[in-house]
Amino acid sequence: MWFVDGDPAMQRLEDFKQEFGNDHFVYLLVEPAEGGNTFSSLFIKKIRDLANELEADVPENTSLIAERRHRALVEDDFVGRFISQNGNVVGILLEMEACPEGVENPEALVTSKVYSILKKDKY
Repeated sequence: MWFVDGDPAMQRLEDFKQEFGNDHFVYLLVEPAEGGNTFSSLFIKKIRDLANELEADVPENTSLIAERRHRALVEDDFVGRFISQNGNVVGILLEMEACPEGVENPEALVTSKVYSILKKDKY
């Protein structure tokens, strides 16, 4: 990766490494079926289920979801990275913890696990 001196992204990367012991992550883009809405109850439940399987925390409260939707769509750092401008496509960033010593090719293991979850009919 290339960064300009003083780029805040470099500090975020260093903070990430400090927190998780590496700079590995998985990023998923998720969009609803044609004509769907990323902020519909049905889609949010699917994202919640997917996130739960991927060990993430998702709010249940609809007013909290609406608040987070608004915050996401006005946040320059989110729009275009984690959510599309119109809010119809969202991304999931999975932060990886340090891999246990001796595990060979952890990227392949994680990729295999993510694909096995995504192959389920409900996703």
